[in-house]
Amino acid sequence: MKEGFVVPTREKIAYALGDLANNLSMTAIGFYFLFFIVNVAGLSPVMAGVIYWVSRTIAAMTDLLMGILSDRTSSRFGRRRIYLLVGAVPLGILFLLLWVVPGFGQTGQFIYYLAIMILFNITFSFVTIPYNSLMPELSQNYDERTSISGFRMAFSFLGNLVAAAGVAVIVDNIFPGRQAYPPAIRSWASFLAW
Repeated sequence: MKEGFVVPTREKIAYALGDLANNLSMTAIGFYFLFFIVNVAGLSPVMAGVIYWVSRTIAAMTDLLMGILSDRTSSRFGRRRIYLLVGAVPLGILFLLLWVVPGFGQTGQFIYYLAIMILFNITFSFVTIPYNSLMPELSQNYDERTSISGFRMAFSFLGNLVAAAGVAVIVDNIFPGRQAYPPAIRSWASFLAW
């Protein structure tokens, strides 16, 4: 990469779209996953906490391993892009499967959500660690890196906003989510729906 290389705007936007998707999925999980598996799927809060704790502990280890693997990779697509190409579709499928309520009993649902959440977090590491490491390789120019980072942060904010507000709108208006809330949640949901 040449030091004075200027990254085209379309490439900055394409790169930033990755952060929109990353933040959309993780914010939706952070805001709603525990609520979903307890109040919609019907798991006990203890089981839900164990699922979240085990999956995030494994993710902490896979993040480190993925960083090492990504740094040592050599392919015709570069060190980082191969992981984005291979992991994007499975990541989307696993995200979708997080929001499915299988027709199993408590133990079966616990195993299902634990397995899907672990696989999602491993795949998320597989995609996002190389993605985050890609920015310094896009340009050696300080001003270009600042511009790329600005695009990325704008799309990151948009992903957070859509996930934080959009999921509640979808659940409450498209699906009959509001009717399934416990009474204490219903008043809070009514306040958010203004």
